[in-house]
Amino acid sequence: MPLVGVFERRSNEPCRSAVVIENWLEKPMKAQEYAAAQRAMLKEHAPGVEFLEETRYSGAGLSDAHAVRFRTTAKGGARLRQELIAAIEGPLAVSLTMTGLENDGPNWSRLFGGILSSFAITAAQWAREIARGEVAPKEPKSAGRVPAPGLQMSVPVAPGWKLEAEGGALRSPSGSEITIRRSGLSAGSTDELFAEALLRIHRDPGWKPRRWDRGSTPSGWPFFALESVALQTGTWVKKEPLVLREFFVQDEGPVAFRLQASENDAASVEALGAAVFGYSLLPAAERRLAVRESWLSLELAGEWQALGSGTYVRTAQPVTLLMTQRLPGSPGLKTYAESAARTLRSAPDVKSVAREDAREGLFKGIAGWRYGLDFSDADAASVFVRAAWFESGGTLYALTVRGPAGKETEDLFSRAIESVDTEAMKQGR
Repeated sequence: MPLVGVFERRSNEPCRSAVVIENWLEKPMKAQEYAAAQRAMLKEHAPGVEFLEETRYSGAGLSDAHAVRFRTTAKGGARLRQELIAAIEGPLAVSLTMTGLENDGPNWSRLFGGILSSFAITAAQWAREIARGEVAPKEPKSAGRVPAPGLQMSVPVAPGWKLEAEGGALRSPSGSEITIRRSGLSAGSTDELFAEALLRIHRDPGWKPRRWDRGSTPSGWPFFALESVALQTGTWVKKEPLVLREFFVQDEGPVAFRLQASENDAASVEALGAAVFGYSLLPAAERRLAVRESWLSLELAGEWQALGSGTYVRTAQPVTLLMTQRLPGSPGLKTYAESAARTLRSAPDVKSVAREDAREGLFKGIAGWRYGLDFSDADAASVFVRAAWFESGGTLYALTVRGPAGKETEDLFSRAIESVDTEAMKQGR
């Protein structure tokens, strides 16, 4: 899960810092146990660490916290004074590590007092209450299977339900819907997707996380699951609140399943379990991956996976990458293009450049810049990089294809260019 930190601006090392790291615990643990695990890691990765003090920590709103104070040696031999505060709320573990100089002892409160006084877990209430348990049946009833090439899978479909393969949706006769997404996800791993789902629910006052789970599907693919319930307010309260159930599975890439239905809609929950725990991957030759960016729509055939943040990779060797970016507040097309070209040309695996060219021009009425680089990598393999950058209304759009030298990479880049939606660019999408 994510980390955040602040660092002192200094022209020389070392510098003072404060770093917060979050972890989601597999099993219940006390703060003292968690701190002990951190101590063990310090001993392994920071030879010569000197532990000074360990004690229970009392902080505003923290129900279980522990402090460890120690000294380490930085590069160059400078001694550092450090303090680790570990706090536990349910399965959520949060650690604050403050790093100062050896002679900061008398001024520790002045230097880090503000950070310590503000250290709190805003998710404490629901984190204490969330339970681990089954979010959907892991051994669902058997159902007929329907191939969905765009999702790269064969999906079990319960009687009466219909699969809209292109839209990635399973629909029941009563109107319940299970969405399945492989492309366009915001992250490239299940733990990141799970963390983002927790953050989204935490920020929405209309929902509360209620249950979570983690494990593996019968195919051996790891998953995270989150169940959240809609909070009922007002005079007229529904008898059956809405429940949101989300699964994040990692097969050859990440895939997300989502069902929003009433509390007692057992048939929909059963269908969700059948989809998550019963789907299988199609043969590579039958798979498709839909690229659905706001300004680019493209279908990729074969063993392609979406890695999040506009990055798509064909996993079959030799690997091919397709990368997209939308960058509001552009520094200017020429400035960005020249900088991006330098970055591509100076990549560590570029060992010998055979050809390089760049040209500026209009593309369907949009200012554009195209770039090509042919090079040999460390294994003496020939590689093509093809890039195009566009600018409209102060927003910059970047498209890059990298793959083995040859017609296949050139054709992929050409198809991608032709699939660019310039009207969407003109509208700032």
